[in-house]
Amino acid sequence: MLTVESLVRILKKPMGIIKIEGETLSFMEVNEPFCALSGYTREELLHVDPSEMLAKGDPKPTFHFFEDDSFLRTEITALSKDQTEVFLEVELYRIHEGPNEFIIAFADHISSKKWIDHYVANKPILCSGIVNPSYILTRYEMYFDPIVDHKSRFEHKSIFELIAKVDHPVMKQLLEEIKLTKQTKEVILRTTKLKGLLELKMKIMVHPFFDGAGTFLEYAFVISQLEQYEMIENAAVRLKVLMAQRSMSAQSLSEATGITIQTISKLRNGKVMKPQLLTAQLIAGELGVVVSDIWAETRR
Repeated sequence: MLTVESLVRILKKPMGIIKIEGETLSFMEVNEPFCALSGYTREELLHVDPSEMLAKGDPKPTFHFFEDDSFLRTEITALSKDQTEVFLEVELYRIHEGPNEFIIAFADHISSKKWIDHYVANKPILCSGIVNPSYILTRYEMYFDPIVDHKSRFEHKSIFELIAKVDHPVMKQLLEEIKLTKQTKEVILRTTKLKGLLELKMKIMVHPFFDGAGTFLEYAFVISQLEQYEMIENAAVRLKVLMAQRSMSAQSLSEATGITIQTISKLRNGKVMKPQLLTAQLIAGELGVVVSDIWAETRR
């Protein structure tokens, strides 16, 4: 007969059952993914107070109180067996069975997402992503108007499709090195030719992540700089690159210059190749360049 305890063991998502006895908490059952996440064996966890696994600063009552007394989704910072901080998003379901009270807990490892969020909040970031052990992008986010359209997004593709072939050995060496050292590394690489139009230099910072048992999980990266690698002939693409370098969207450029967003979109898409001189001067001034850096010709 399939019991709740046996169901916990076969689920792939980290999960555990916690028994509540007054103010005392104890694990009744945990599955292998939860053990890997924490670094403890199942037998060790059955003798660990779940609230003692919370890092300093996370209140222990998180496990005791629920807004609606039955369900809580929240983020916590847990400590693995070796006292490494692990960021988790947890779903807690409080259930009653006769006189007994339990919490069914599901957990997602979000340390890589938190690392990215930290950089996005503290410095200009153009895009970010998460890469699995097979070098496949499981997440790819852009924080600026894309230089090329959204169909060129790299999610679910190899990270090497983002990087010029000549720099593949550099990237492979970097990924292997940081997996061994567990350190953040930064490198400048060339991109592939985006839509066959342009090749850029990018500054990419990469960090490896491991579970509580020390098994490698994934890489996270942020790209903080894009520079022109070769001369760009197309004025519309030059405008997109300059805006991307300054993390400036069409909306923010419109607000800063007083030029309608429709006009800026037409200039970015190449539908207008020769803007009015005043329009060109306002845009170039806001981007910190001269008009000729973007448009060879304008209309008087």
